[in-house]
Amino acid sequence: MVYGVIEALAGRDSYLDILSIQQYGRNVDSFVTQRVKLEQGAQVQTILLGLGSRVAHTKTESILAGNGASAELLGFFFGEEDQHFSAHTLQDHQAPHTQSDLLFKSALRDHAQSVYYGLIRIQKGAQQTNAYQANRNLLLSKGTKADSVPVLEIEADDVRCTHGATVGPVDEEQKFYLMCRGLDAAVAEELLLYGFFEHAIQRIRNEEL
Repeated sequence: MVYGVIEALAGRDSYLDILSIQQYGRNVDSFVTQRVKLEQGAQVQTILLGLGSRVAHTKTESILAGNGASAELLGFFFGEEDQHFSAHTLQDHQAPHTQSDLLFKSALRDHAQSVYYGLIRIQKGAQQTNAYQANRNLLLSKGTKADSVPVLEIEADDVRCTHGATVGPVDEEQKFYLMCRGLDAAVAEELLLYGFFEHAIQRIRNEEL
């Protein structure tokens, strides 16, 4: 059993990148909380990569407490065998002119499962806020399961908030197209998997990461 807590304060007009990689062995259950508070003008990008553990529960919070703060939250999960991933996120807009953008993606095979619960909270004073949340799930086997619950809680009247979630298998037409060009089924599926994650990977600001 592993418990972890990461807390960070992004000061005024600062830039902060946080990368968290979880690749524990399959006999480990992990529970991690990550919380970042953003002051005025701060810009933060958090990247969460989940690969290991038998059960992995993550809680990721971005508290936009300063005028003009901006947070980008990226999550990548790949599960196989009987792995279970659970991700809870919070985009808490407390100040005006703040912006948050979240994209969490998971790909599952065998009997792996994932659960996503994401809350965008816009408090009363957070006028002219822009918040977005997306959760995309790719099911590579019939025994997999993904649940997604995006939630909005809005107390201000001059904001822009959108959210969305998708759960589905590999596109068989795309797979057939690749196989018609000489690729076997496994390689075709691998290429489609790379394509599924590529859009999110391109958003990582740090080239080394």
